[in-house]
Amino acid sequence: MEKQTALNLFEITRSEFLSNCRWIARKIAKAKGNVTIDDVRNETKIPLGIDGRVMGAVFNTPDFEKVGYSTTKIKTSHGRPIAVFRLKISNDLLAKAMFPDYKPTLF
Repeated sequence: MEKQTALNLFEITRSEFLSNCRWIARKIAKAKGNVTIDDVRNETKIPLGIDGRVMGAVFNTPDFEKVGYSTTKIKTSHGRPIAVFRLKISNDLLAKAMFPDYKPTLF
């Protein structure tokens, strides 16, 4: 099975689990500035029947952007490289952060 096909199937069959993992990932990224799949795995248990190799689907949303790589600390992953992500900042959020009192004029 191709990687994208496996990720799409995971998205369909385990949507509740993925939603929970994405919530955890957002929480971690907000707290420390970045997040890896190891961080998420440390806060949740992977249900039986889920292959850990598809856990990268957690970051397969427009909310995250890859900013680098690190080495996994999960022993069964044998020191493989894993991506480091941060939350993307939308233009609206950036504008609110820079100009908190700005109120756009609606026409």
